[in-house]
Amino acid sequence: MKRFKLLLVALVLMIIPFFSVDAAQKVNVYLFRGEGCPHCAEAEKFFEALSKDAEYSNYYELVDYEVWYDEDNADLMNDVAEELNTEANGVPFMVIGDKYFSGYTSSMDTQLKDQIKASYNSSSYEDVVKKVQDNNITEDDDDDDETSDSSLISSKDEDGDMTINIDSDDIEEFNGMFKQLFYMFAEVFTAIGIGTLIAFLFIAFPFVIFGIIVKWILFKKAGRNGWEAIIPFYNRWVLYEISGYPGYYMFFIFIPCVGYIIDFVFTIMAAISISKKFKQDPAYAILIILLPLIGYAVLAFGSSEYDDSLGEQKNKKN
Repeated sequence: MKRFKLLLVALVLMIIPFFSVDAAQKVNVYLFRGEGCPHCAEAEKFFEALSKDAEYSNYYELVDYEVWYDEDNADLMNDVAEELNTEANGVPFMVIGDKYFSGYTSSMDTQLKDQIKASYNSSSYEDVVKKVQDNNITEDDDDDDETSDSSLISSKDEDGDMTINIDSDDIEEFNGMFKQLFYMFAEVFTAIGIGTLIAFLFIAFPFVIFGIIVKWILFKKAGRNGWEAIIPFYNRWVLYEISGYPGYYMFFIFIPCVGYIIDFVFTIMAAISISKKFKQDPAYAILIILLPLIGYAVLAFGSSEYDDSLGEQKNKKN
């Protein structure tokens, strides 16, 4: 019997350590970061390297929150900063227990390691981030317990017979989606604007210069000043006069609704007349109408001579 008691005592002594000695739990290291932030990337590299350390790998777990593109994470970071009586003015913002670190440089490595180890060995360790999260959950539950009038927007028709209820959470979700769409379209239109500018500079601009050169030579052949080709709108006036029509015909384009139709008709008439004055077949006007830059370039650089006596004479004073 005595031996049995001794054996029982020994067995209890062997089992007690498994119940009475509890290894300290790992502490949470919270990293609030922004996607694309170079200092955040350096901090991540530091914690990744530290997690492979034989000693420190037993001390902590890294909890990562991206805050630039996730509004919920950004709100959590601000709530944590408020709990710690500070402001999260930038990233990275790191929290270990009830201590925080703003920004990151390699000179902070020793401080971070010391705080991780101190929190792990502390008997009064407090996870501030988890505390804030728990408080937020409790507040959300309290909000859910309130009457539906506080979370719904109601409206009635004129007779007061029908009530339309819209959940405020749906409105917040819609606002979030609207913001994302707005930023997406802003980026698209910005890209289109830049692309159009590049296309003009590298594609359209040379054609504009070539068109001016063509008209300059064409005007000189017709006895006009070459510089008249440079002036917008006025060069169109001169082109009408070269064709034998009054220059003011160009203003018909500003007539509402039918202006473009009238201008197109006069453009055809002027092209036929210019073809005649440069001693071309009237059918040559088709090339001027469809491909004006090429049509006028052939007349300007070719051997065709201008004869003002041919074609229309409507701009001549009797």
